[in-house]
Amino acid sequence: MTGLCRQTAAQTIATLTLEDANRALAEHWLSLWHGDTLPPRAALGPVRLKPYLPNILLFSVVPDVSVHVRLAGTHFTYILGADLAGTDWIAAAGPARAAPRLAMFSTIARGAMLVDHRTVAMAEGEPAIVEEILLPFAPDSDGVSQLLVHVNLSATQYLKVARVRNALGEPLDHRVVSLARATEAAAA
Repeated sequence: MTGLCRQTAAQTIATLTLEDANRALAEHWLSLWHGDTLPPRAALGPVRLKPYLPNILLFSVVPDVSVHVRLAGTHFTYILGADLAGTDWIAAAGPARAAPRLAMFSTIARGAMLVDHRTVAMAEGEPAIVEEILLPFAPDSDGVSQLLVHVNLSATQYLKVARVRNALGEPLDHRVVSLARATEAAAA
């Protein structure tokens, strides 16, 4: 995880067209860095995140080994009709998508961020397009990294999804961005 750069992260976030809630969350995450070191998960105070908590997921990632949902906001429980806490996120991907999902989460845990958009078929009304952002924290002493995910759902989207598989499926687009120094990212 050496070679990360807060300036690279800040420049990347500044260039992204993010929805307001995701931009505010990303800027808060940036404020937690100590120099060029990812912040520890403990630096993330829930009081400052109160408006975002219903739409937050927190994953525990052991790179190249496992991804589990540690915490799921109340909107996920309502929309999906189940509490995701404790879910093995790789097993939930299904056999065809398990390896790519593990690789993506491992890349983010090692020092990258992700922004994507996905279409979610709702039980009523038009499909919703949601934006999500994934931000890493420094690994703990056991090598487990926490990833913060925020999905920007509006109040009109708090209906149950038509099919859970659709909500967890492939995104319309996704952008994984390395947080390494520009010279190291170019060499990779």
